[in-house]
Amino acid sequence: MKQIFESLTASGWMSATETYYTCPRCDYFSNARLQENYCSNCGARLLTECSRCRGAISNPYAKFCSSCGGRLKEAAAITEQR
Repeated sequence: MKQIFESLTASGWMSATETYYTCPRCDYFSNARLQENYCSNCGARLLTECSRCRGAISNPYAKFCSSCGGRLKEAAAITEQR
């Protein structure tokens, strides 16, 4: 996944400074500028930021928060339980 992200940023299709919303179930991602709330692939609520530190998701393939190091899917599960 990292290689895909690097090749897409190198080609100019994606920017490393963008933020993304990601699906905690199926790993779909959306550019935050689109402000989609739900995954168009599986219907789950998209993860818009780290639930632990509120850090932005700057890599759509990230499994861990780049700000606090917490696992993004675990943070999403905590949010859904509230």
